[in-house]
Amino acid sequence: MRHFFAAAGFLFAASAAAATAAPVVATPNQIVARHIGQFLAHDWNGVMRDVAPDAVFILGPDTILQGKPAIRAFFLKLGNQKPMPTFEAKLVPAIGDIGQEDWIMNPGQPGSMKGRDLFIIRGGKIVFQTTTNVRPADQP
Repeated sequence: MRHFFAAAGFLFAASAAAATAAPVVATPNQIVARHIGQFLAHDWNGVMRDVAPDAVFILGPDTILQGKPAIRAFFLKLGNQKPMPTFEAKLVPAIGDIGQEDWIMNPGQPGSMKGRDLFIIRGGKIVFQTTTNVRPADQP
């Protein structure tokens, strides 16, 4: 079925199929960039909008978070630390559906740490995140 409408003297046609087209899904780079911005702004609700309900977040061998409630609790706990750690983060180009970011926690301070987070993105949501290559910030 086609629909016609006029605007500013032009006649346009649109099919019903075009009106029901699937929404555009953000790329892994866009999702990770948004995640970084929301994290740095301490917008925990914004951080969670991009996380799949059954996501898995691995912080190390002793910390595996499964599901959105556990991941939200982690970010809220981090956000309630006094003083809260400061972070610098930068986007690293994605490889397929794997998004990446490099980060430094408490840059320029004694005990500063750096690492890389890897994200698997499916259907516009983070389904997996892990922190890797964590080391003191003064090491290459």
